[in-house]
Amino acid sequence: MGHPTAVFWNFEPLHDAVMEVEYGPQWYRTMGEGEQPEAIDVKSLIDFCLERGEIVNHSAYANWRWMNNYGTTLQNQSIRLLQLYTESRGRAQRVSEFIAEDIRSMIKGNPKIKEVILFGDGSYLLSIGEEVKAAGIKLTGLRVSSSKKNDWLDLCDEVLEYESIARLLNNGQSGYGDASASHAELSEALQELSRQYGTEWIPQVKIKPVMLRLLPEFKESDFGYPSFGAYLNDQVKIIERRQFRGMPEPEFRLLSGISEEADQESDNSPKASLKLVPFYLRVAAQQGVRMPAPEVMWVGVDIYASFLESNQSFDSFSELDDECLHQLRQDLPKTTLTDAKKIRQVLFKCYLFRPSDDNTIGFQDEIEGLEDIEDRYFKLMLARIGNNIKEPVDYLALSAALTGEEGYADRLEQLDDAE
Repeated sequence: MGHPTAVFWNFEPLHDAVMEVEYGPQWYRTMGEGEQPEAIDVKSLIDFCLERGEIVNHSAYANWRWMNNYGTTLQNQSIRLLQLYTESRGRAQRVSEFIAEDIRSMIKGNPKIKEVILFGDGSYLLSIGEEVKAAGIKLTGLRVSSSKKNDWLDLCDEVLEYESIARLLNNGQSGYGDASASHAELSEALQELSRQYGTEWIPQVKIKPVMLRLLPEFKESDFGYPSFGAYLNDQVKIIERRQFRGMPEPEFRLLSGISEEADQESDNSPKASLKLVPFYLRVAAQQGVRMPAPEVMWVGVDIYASFLESNQSFDSFSELDDECLHQLRQDLPKTTLTDAKKIRQVLFKCYLFRPSDDNTIGFQDEIEGLEDIEDRYFKLMLARIGNNIKEPVDYLALSAALTGEEGYADRLEQLDDAE
């Protein structure tokens, strides 16, 4: 049978020590700021404590703002989480003052405690450690292989070895892979966002969605990174980073040499032309036409043409959306009901539908096939976009914005000229 134990976690120093084992001594350069990945094997350490006996106190101290990724693990554990609003990560002495006071109160109020376990650095806790031992209570510390020998561990009656009772959750990666294969898309994403927001500094949260649109198979883990933030922080050959006090997350911009190379591209080149796609979609949204991704919209047009061909009618827009989604997912498995609704809302603005005598939803009589639906869609978007920009329409970019392909530029120009 075990004995009453009080467990205290100096969480951030423990996290940092495990991160050094996982990612090497330079990990802090690329991953030290901002939200941290889950690195500590919390459950194994808790299981070890439970084997010792009854846990009469279980407290963990950190600025949890940085440790959100531990949320799922910690929410199911009986640990009291103490939020410490330190100005930055690593304010070890200030955090230790809170821990020392709680240990002191605990041993005074609970005379049955036989052991105090500290997970994390105890360098600033030597005084309270001596008080614990003077009270006849066993003092237990934890050593991580990256930790240096220190007076705290010498003071402890028992020193546990982290790697003997816990796992390395990220497989002990000592470095990252070569992510240069993703640099073209990263560069293009930052250029696109810079044009969209009118600033060269882009918040981290806005970058990954554009990266995934440009490179759908992108996964930072394929290059050995535990988070997208870690991936961005390490791409120092093409981007730079800043984060001022009070900023919730870092911002990134292309290095000046990379930006100049991008600016030297011919404005008449197809690649330069396609940079207008996000701008055109934004203009459409401002005019009340909120589209799904271009390739999703174009498949949706084809699906509606199949409804027309099979003479289908629907009792409600809800039924229409459900059937559209069913067919969408045969070609695009990751599409959602929101995508189906957006397709229907866009085509509704094209005056495709009419109520029938039995109150079901069908198509206007003059719409005979796929080409009619496409033309109405194209004419709607020519009016909503072309009439609301100062520059001449770039039909190549407009084709890509409406269909995900560049091959409809001539047809769009012909329809525009005919109006």
